[in-house]
Parts: sequence; C-alpha cells; structure tokens
Amino acid sequence: MNVTKKQIQDLKVIAENLDPDNDLSNTLNNIIAELEPVAEGDKILSSWSIEDLKGDDWKNSGLNDEDARKILANVKNKHDASLGINWDFLEACKEYYIINNK
Repeated sequence: MNVTKKQIQDLKVIAENLDPDNDLSNTLNNIIAELEPVAEGDKILSSWSIEDLKGDDWKNSGLNDEDARKILANVKNKHDASLGINWDFLEACKEYYIINNK
C-alpha cells in the first residue's frame, strides 16, 4: 500500500474540520496515526483481499464471497508471523476450506 505525505495532510485537514467528540473524527485520527509512518517510509503495509483468492479455479469451486471472507479470516488467524502470508499459504487455506466445508 502506498500512501503519500500529501494524502496524509489532506486527511488531517478533514479531521480538523470534524467535531473532535465525533466517532468519525476519532476513527480518522487513528487511521492517520497508522498511515503516517507509511507515508514517511518508516512502515510498510501489505494487504490481501478476497479478490486474491479468486483464481482461475474459483468459478468452478462453488465458493462465494462469504466463503472467501471466511478463508481470509482463517489466513489472518492461522498464519505464522515469522513466515508471513504468501500465495502458497493462501492457496493452502483455500484448499483446506474446500475439503472441510464443501
């Protein structure tokens, strides 16, 4: 994920114009705090989505978006942080889900 300093500044302007007691203001400030180190180059983010699960075999698998969300939740909860998440692990989680749920 790429975030620019300009985008962070734009978010700060929006946050400044919100009521500080508003939940949206708190949420936006939390997002800014999380993303600002990314814009500075002090942090990287990597993301996976249900679209990453939808390979060539998806249409024939009988799986839907809700299944993909469950698989992605398993990926998040079961991955080894020392190894990270990669295509092989994503595919293994999908195959495990298919075997155990369909």
